Amino acid sequence: MAKKKPKRDRKNPKANGRPSVYSKELVTELCGIIASTDMGVHRICKKHKQFPAPAQIFKWLLDFEDKDKDHFREQYAYAKDIQTEFMNDKMNETAAPKKADKRGFGVGNQIINRDKLIVDTLKWQMSKLAPKKWGERMHVDQTIRTEQPLFPDIEKDKD
Repeated sequence: MAKKKPKRDRKNPKANGRPSVYSKELVTELCGIIASTDMGVHRICKKHKQFPAPAQIFKWLLDFEDKDKDHFREQYAYAKDIQTEFMNDKMNETAAPKKADKRGFGVGNQIINRDKLIVDTLKWQMSKLAPKKWGERMHVDQTIRTEQPLFPDIEKDKD
């Protein structure tokens, strides 16, 4: 038999849903989880019910009028930076050579392909979270060839 959902309190709408009260303790806990996992805000809020909905957290990040939120923005940015280090460790662990199991069987193609997918996904995520540190380096060649004058109209005026 299916469980019945509790009835909504229509007189007090704030009693329904997740908490949305901002506190430094709550955001410190959230940033600690972000820094120590590869989960995003949506997955964290789904797993840990003490946090408000992800939309509320993003509203806090975008609330530039409230000076208390400045601390959260700095903490969040730092947690996301540390998260890339966590992802790097996870990527190295996944890419490390695997040993044969207890029965003597080696590592199969399915496991190798799965690990390659995990490593590629982590590399992509890291390049988007911290492009200066983990993104692809681009070399820009700025050689200027002066076979023809850059400004032919100016050259004519000088003569």
